[in-house]
Amino acid sequence: MKMNDMPPAANLDAADPYRFTTVAHRAHRFGGPLSEGKASMMVELLGLQAKSQVLELGCGKANLLAMVLKRWGCSGLGVDVNPHFIAEARRAHFALVAGGRLKLLEQSGGALLNKGGEYDAAICLGAAHYLGGLQRLLTDLRRCLNRGAVVLVGEGYWAKAPTPAFLELIGGREDQMGSHAENAQRARGAGYDVLYTSTASHDEWDEYEGLYAKNVLDFCYRNPDDSDTPAWRARVERWQDGWLRWGRDTLGFAYYVMRLR
Repeated sequence: MKMNDMPPAANLDAADPYRFTTVAHRAHRFGGPLSEGKASMMVELLGLQAKSQVLELGCGKANLLAMVLKRWGCSGLGVDVNPHFIAEARRAHFALVAGGRLKLLEQSGGALLNKGGEYDAAICLGAAHYLGGLQRLLTDLRRCLNRGAVVLVGEGYWAKAPTPAFLELIGGREDQMGSHAENAQRARGAGYDVLYTSTASHDEWDEYEGLYAKNVLDFCYRNPDDSDTPAWRARVERWQDGWLRWGRDTLGFAYYVMRLR
């Protein structure tokens, strides 16, 4: 994505609840610590067909979903609550949308899961906590999937026990996440075979977190008189400091390719 693919950050309504995350992810291709090479490898592992129907929950800019559809010639639906991400996805993947192979909806994934469906594959990267956690997500997904459907989930885990200071920084609890192995166990317990796992590297994390901070600080530098600038600068500097002190060695992120039994 080019930096000018999004509307100027200063033009986003200051009352917009998605303003910060839109600015913070302005230069990201994916909404998590994921390299292009690893994304391509996992797309290949899905092993879909042209007739396959793919669902992505929390699709963001839908770049990963578009990669899947282009590789396998299939069709898909992406949902996200951020209207700016959905608008960008429609622009970036206009040919897929216009051809009827990609449908994009501005709504929560939870509302979609309650309706059920018939999908041959599903993707959810870093959005399980918005949908009740990993166990709840995988259980609810079963209503939407055909038997033998493949699922790609990206989920956080503790690489080591978090310090109280880091938990305070993120406003979280230690029991909100488990280990990498516990994530895989939860998937098996929900009725999936775990086919493949991979963890985000320090390089992938550095790129994700580095761009996150730079995007926000660039906004603050270019918009010194914006009403959000003082709070955003303090917010990102506090996060950057905590990430380097504790987060980089504590918070892991893993990718799980699984199949519904």
